[in-house]
Amino acid sequence: MRYIAAVLLEGFYASILPRAGGTPVVVHRDRKVLDACAIALERGVAVGMPLPEARAILGGEGHVVAWEEEPYRGAQRRWLRIVSEYSDVVEPLRQHEALVDLSGHPRPREAAARMEEALTDRLGLKARVGVAACRWVARLAARQGDPLGLAHSDPASYVASLPVHRLPIEPRQADTLRLLGYRTASDVARLDAAILRSQFDAEALGIETAVRGAGEGNVRPLFPPGSAAG
Repeated sequence: MRYIAAVLLEGFYASILPRAGGTPVVVHRDRKVLDACAIALERGVAVGMPLPEARAILGGEGHVVAWEEEPYRGAQRRWLRIVSEYSDVVEPLRQHEALVDLSGHPRPREAAARMEEALTDRLGLKARVGVAACRWVARLAARQGDPLGLAHSDPASYVASLPVHRLPIEPRQADTLRLLGYRTASDVARLDAAILRSQFDAEALGIETAVRGAGEGNVRPLFPPGSAAG
């Protein structure tokens, strides 16, 4: 059984930037909020929010910075080294996010909990860890939480209420499903496979896989650079 842990660090980018005490900090990428400090979050700024909306909330105050890779490379290496204490299969995604294959660990859930605690304690940042048997559900669990552990034990139930546009399918497929009246993963899961194939042909298999909470389960060993097969 695969045990993939998705690791997400909250406040990673904002914590690196120098700032005066009490000044809200927002880091943006592609005109959306990538990260924000606690002060900005308390004022109503949210990760993923359009940048103009975040600026309006802050009312011209604060330090608003465009993301660049270089300033965060050292900090990224430091937290990935902590993660690599728990597995030799670590795949960085974004600088504040990575996938870790814990399948070879005798107690993978326990290892995930210890890893989350170690990151929080040693970095002073909130670490969020989600565990599932496939990549996209693990990342979903890290972002939205999984207190009952359903992302791994019962992924179909975990994703059941997910709107179709948040499934790992093409946007046009999600649009078609919504036009047909299927709004959530559970709506689609109840469909007869023949009906789904009649609408999507060969693409139906990928949609069926997504609504079951299944998908790709491989993690590439890319950290540290030069890892086996990396």
